[in-house]
Amino acid sequence: MGSYEKPVEEGPLPLLLPSDLDSTGRRITQTPTRFASATPATERAQLHPGDVLLPAKGGRYAATLVTDELAGYVASSGFFVLRPNPEVVPAYLAAYLNHPQTQRRLQGITNASTTVPVLNKAALLATTIDLPPLSIQHSLASLHQLWLHEQQLTERLLQQKALLYQQAFQDAIHAATGSFLTA
Repeated sequence: MGSYEKPVEEGPLPLLLPSDLDSTGRRITQTPTRFASATPATERAQLHPGDVLLPAKGGRYAATLVTDELAGYVASSGFFVLRPNPEVVPAYLAAYLNHPQTQRRLQGITNASTTVPVLNKAALLATTIDLPPLSIQHSLASLHQLWLHEQQLTERLLQQKALLYQQAFQDAIHAATGSFLTA
């Protein structure tokens, strides 16, 4: 689990909250909004490249591979911090956890007695992870990273197309009427 330390406005260590990541595990905020004091508990929850973050509660448990960008942050108690051993490729573990089949399994091991679904830690620890040979893990991790990159490119393309559509619409009305609705 991440650190249970209370967040502070300023401090030596940036704190990562579940709200800092979107539903796919990508970072939303570019600068830390909360900080943590340096204690043994925060040191244990400090992130290193290759760690995998898994939200502890909510409806979607998007795993996030910790890269250099998140290294040094302290994970809040809203996360499980997974530190794979050398037999597991971290990017493969994140991809495996984000696969729809695994997401369904994770949703099945929540404590439903609470208002917000919470992953059961004991059940999570007992969850088996399929581990093919390292070479296949690397290949699947690379495939997943390519797919994530393609998603980002598609999102940017759609945003650009929306702007082009809006401009074409505005230009056509302006050409026909000499004006356009203004706010």
